[in-house]
Amino acid sequence: MTRCNALLLLSLILCLPAHATTRTWHIAIEEGNWDYFPGNLPRTDINALQPEQRDTLTASATQPGSLYRKVLYRAYTDASFTQLATQPAWLGFLGPVLRAEVGDQLELVVRNKAARPYSIHIHGLPPTENGVAVPPGATHTYRWQIDTAAGPGPQDASSVAWFYHSDVDTLRDIHAGLAGVLIVTRRGLARDNGMPLDVDQEWVIASSITDENLSWLITDNQPGTAATSTSAAKQNRIINLNGFTHGSLPMPQAERCQRVRLYHLALGEDREGIALRVHGNTLTEQGRRIDTLNTPIHSITIADMLATRPGRWQIGASEPALHRAGLHGRYQVSPSPHTCE
Repeated sequence: MTRCNALLLLSLILCLPAHATTRTWHIAIEEGNWDYFPGNLPRTDINALQPEQRDTLTASATQPGSLYRKVLYRAYTDASFTQLATQPAWLGFLGPVLRAEVGDQLELVVRNKAARPYSIHIHGLPPTENGVAVPPGATHTYRWQIDTAAGPGPQDASSVAWFYHSDVDTLRDIHAGLAGVLIVTRRGLARDNGMPLDVDQEWVIASSITDENLSWLITDNQPGTAATSTSAAKQNRIINLNGFTHGSLPMPQAERCQRVRLYHLALGEDREGIALRVHGNTLTEQGRRIDTLNTPIHSITIADMLATRPGRWQIGASEPALHRAGLHGRYQVSPSPHTCE
C-alpha cells in the first residue's frame, strides 16, 4: 500500500462513526386532559393566591379553570403503543426527552391518535424528514443520522439540546401542546442510554407562556362566545413551567454533590426571551458563574450545577410580572455523605 493510500484509508476510518447505534422511540400524538394546577400536589393551595389568580384557575360556566384539553407527545415502550414509557413527573406536558450520540441514527416511530394531522420537526437536524405530516390514525417512521453538525461544538459542554415540535401549523400546534427536547451527546462521551458520562442528572425545564386561545382545541375547552370574550382570552393565557403553574411543578431532585445539567427552553409569542433564575446553587455556563439563564424564545440554553447546598430551592422567572403570574416552582437537593469535588 502506498503512503498516499494509507493516509486516505486512515482518514476514512477516522470519519466513520465509532459505532452504529440506532436509537428507536415510539411516540404517540394523542389528545387528553391537562391540569395546570393539580390540587393534590404540595404548595398548591388556591386560597393562598391573589383574587385574580384564583379566578383564572377556578372553573366556571364560561371558564375551564386549570383543566384544558391538550394534544401531547407521549412515549410508549414498543410498537404496540399499549404501555406508556416511564417519564419523570416534573417533565409535565413536554414530549419525551429524546437522546442520541453523534454518529447514531435516531428513529422515531410516530402514531397519530389525534383528530388532526401533526408532525415532528427537530431543530438542528437535516430537513429531509423534518415536518412530514402524519394523518390521523396513521403511523410514520422518521429517521435522522446524527452528524457532527448536530452535536456539541468546540466550545460546548459534552451535550447540546434541540427544540422539537409539530409544524403542520407551528403556532397552533405548539400552543396545543406538541413540544419537546432532543439532547445530543458528543461522540464517545455517552452512556448506553445516550446521557452524557460527565453528569448525574439532566433537568429539562420549559418556561412557557401558553396561549390556549391559539390552540386547535380552544372550542373544546371553552365553547360558544366565551372563547372570544376579552376576559376569557386573558384567562386562557397560562404562565407555566413544564405545564405547571404557581409552584405546582413536581420537584426535580438531586443528591448533594451530584452534577446536574439544566436545559432551559423558552416558549411564548409576545416577547424576545425569558430569564429563568435558579436559587440556592450557582450554575456554570461556558466557564462563567451565573444564577440566571437568559433564553431567547423557541431556543434552549444550557448550564451545569454542582449541587452543594441541600434544601428546597426556588426556580422561576427573574421578571417579577412573570413570577407573580405563575412562572415558578422548586427543586430539591437531598443531603449526602459524599464530599463534593
